[in-house]
Amino acid sequence: MDQSKVSSALVTALIRESNDIIPKRLASLAGRSEPPEAARIYGQAAIVLVTALEHEKDANERKRLASGLASLAGCLDSLESARICGRAARSLADALVREANEQVQETVASGLSLIVDRMPPAEAAQILAVALKQGSNPSCLTDLAWILSDAVDRLDRAEANRICDQLIVSLDRNSFHAIAPELLEQLNPERANALAWELTSTRCSEPELDTVTFSRLLTDTSRQQKALRTARMVVAGSGLEGMLEAAAHTMAEPFPCRLTTQELVELLKMPTCFGAARRVVLDHLGNRYGRRFTNHWAFVRYAREKGLKLDLTTPPKRPDDKQWLGRLPKVRQRPQPQRSGFGIPVPF
Repeated sequence: MDQSKVSSALVTALIRESNDIIPKRLASLAGRSEPPEAARIYGQAAIVLVTALEHEKDANERKRLASGLASLAGCLDSLESARICGRAARSLADALVREANEQVQETVASGLSLIVDRMPPAEAAQILAVALKQGSNPSCLTDLAWILSDAVDRLDRAEANRICDQLIVSLDRNSFHAIAPELLEQLNPERANALAWELTSTRCSEPELDTVTFSRLLTDTSRQQKALRTARMVVAGSGLEGMLEAAAHTMAEPFPCRLTTQELVELLKMPTCFGAARRVVLDHLGNRYGRRFTNHWAFVRYAREKGLKLDLTTPPKRPDDKQWLGRLPKVRQRPQPQRSGFGIPVPF
């Protein structure tokens, strides 16, 4: 049997065999072929896989095919790889948006992540942004946002901000709420902090507050902060043992809060910020000052003892709940809370 027939047989078998065997056999065959023939073999295999993936309905099979395609993508030229992976990403993103079962969503999202990792980040971000606009299921949107965040993280800061800005103005309120923590990581710090203020000051009044998401909105996990932590680990560590000790110490430290102390106080002043929401805000204040505040009065006493110049009496400034989302694209600086000096706190 000549090589062309062997390659055709192997390519056809791709949709039935395990992912780790067939790529090795294809690589062995391509390695004995001239470059044009090797390119044809890999290209044919990729087309078979992406076509099978587009017609597949089973989530586990989709993931298997996506894994096989991702392993072949590096063997294609850049244009062909982008084209094939783009087809696969659109198919998987569409399947993810349409899926209601969270376990199935997780499987499909895993396959989509494998493909996106092989794509140019700008093209991957565009496909994911389209899917985010179409999705409505919160868990689906979160999966897409995580994958988008990884893709955008490979872009330069200006391009990342441009893509996130476009996405922000195109999403409805519920969709934006679902993916806000991931988007904030990719924006420049000033913009992210402004949005964090807007979001937390409206979310603290929600009857069923998701405290994990609420805390993530307040936590600055931007590229800049991650880079600073990495630099600290490298500088602090001497030798492997020293680096491991420095890494453990740094990883145990919480990321800083995006909001100023006065802005956290403004949240505490709001009568709607109580229970779980208040606990989250107090924990962030505790992280900043290296101690735990059992309640807001404990923080007030600490602020008075340390002479912190905070406005504790002026009524809180609340964002307009009906208009805040429309203002987001134009926000460039955080609102400055009113200051009237230090005084006796109102019951916030």
